[in-house]
Amino acid sequence: MSSSTSSSDIRVAAGPATSGSPTQIGRSHLLSVLVVIVVQVVLSLYLSRWGGKLNYDRKRVAQFPEKARILSAQSGVRAAFVGNSLAIGGYGDFSGFLQAASAGGHSDYHCEMMGLYGSTLAEWFYVFKHSYIDANRPLDVLVINLSPGSEADPGYPYPRIGWLPQEGGLGNVPEIVTWAMPRFEARGDYLAATVMPPFAYREELRPKCQWPFMSHYLEGWGRMNDVLKATAKAESSLAAAPASTHKMIARMMQLARERGIIVVVVAMPVRDFYELNTDLLQCIKDAGADLIDARRIDGLTPDKFTADHWHMTRQGAEVFARFMGKQLPVVVAERRIARMAESRPAW
Repeated sequence: MSSSTSSSDIRVAAGPATSGSPTQIGRSHLLSVLVVIVVQVVLSLYLSRWGGKLNYDRKRVAQFPEKARILSAQSGVRAAFVGNSLAIGGYGDFSGFLQAASAGGHSDYHCEMMGLYGSTLAEWFYVFKHSYIDANRPLDVLVINLSPGSEADPGYPYPRIGWLPQEGGLGNVPEIVTWAMPRFEARGDYLAATVMPPFAYREELRPKCQWPFMSHYLEGWGRMNDVLKATAKAESSLAAAPASTHKMIARMMQLARERGIIVVVVAMPVRDFYELNTDLLQCIKDAGADLIDARRIDGLTPDKFTADHWHMTRQGAEVFARFMGKQLPVVVAERRIARMAESRPAW
């Protein structure tokens, strides 16, 4: 046996495979861009037609200007309420509130809920500004219902960016971005969502796109939400982190005060007690607004809250609505008297 290696046994290692000519690479990139554009266009057309069904709050927002018009045409005390699902469920149809107010001698109240489920101050600000300030509609009382953690300016990543930039449009960008989004990343997201509907509604689109391809996707999504709700802690509440700011609510109260609208801030009840942010309290005081502390209400016991420890049951909502029907008219009346005293000339 020969120890030498024949030339026929030598194998030359092949070099790295080329990925194609520059022309082929350019065509591939162009095709990718075209696919992205087509997907964007298709989704945008879908959202323009079915966006209201995809995002329930968008349907509610579209109804607010007409509701504001009807409320402004009423005689008596016209009160608009903003907040999230805690406020929506707490006041209900305002029947308990109006009954309690009437029993206290205040039967001239007209109320409209301008709340949105799971919403933030930026969304409340837009609804109030668009429906009343920009439209020059008269309003007597603005009630801002704060749940734990909802009083601070939105941070990053910005939650629920969906309908707000789409409804507000580019003309609303300077106001919202300046006052609602102190961080650069959130501003970038908002601007992108203004011009790209699929990006704005990505949280709503994701489950619709994924469930056909993933077994039990929607069931798992629901279970995850249940776990998050059940483990939510009210301690991460209105006692916000030191880095939190309150420019949004300050701006909202300023716009109201400039037009003679009385502002009442409500600290909403949840099952577990929480502390109020001292900066928030000072902000309310500086704005000449009033605070109704509803964190502890007689009769609103722990059993009158749902399993998530946040939302009130029907019985709990009745207790809360009656409490507010007694408290709010008194606070408004006292504020009116104080304003009259301030406007009197000094002798």
